[in-house]
Amino acid sequence: TACLIISHVLCTWEMIKQAVVRKQRVAEMAREVFQVLDTDGSGTLAKEELEACLCNEALEECLALLEISESQAKMLFDMLAVDGVGEVLIDDFVEGVSKMTAPVKGVDVLAILNQTQKILYTVNDFRTKAQQEFKAMKQRANEPITF
Repeated sequence: TACLIISHVLCTWEMIKQAVVRKQRVAEMAREVFQVLDTDGSGTLAKEELEACLCNEALEECLALLEISESQAKMLFDMLAVDGVGEVLIDDFVEGVSKMTAPVKGVDVLAILNQTQKILYTVNDFRTKAQQEFKAMKQRANEPITF
């Protein structure tokens, strides 16, 4: 029994090491891809730079190694460029690629469902309050004006 436990622990340890190595490789490749995409060397990636480079065969091969398609690369950019400037920093890009290429776990799905429910609640609450406010405004608008 002890041998089985030790064997299981060693197997689990090996799987963890492989996952860590894979994550490091993905991060390294993502950094390299970012360097290729950042044609002006600014340290940020603009949408124009991404689109100009996507027809590059070498870049397509790098994205394929990361298991990211051209449309997924564009979608990733759009998700990451939320700062209003329309640019993505290298660390955000690397983190986004890492998350995009990581296996999905049940806890990830639950977290997304939880966030979605919170957003839906907030939107519904806002809608209810807005409807109440519009109703009150309409009533005030129909009241006679007195001087």
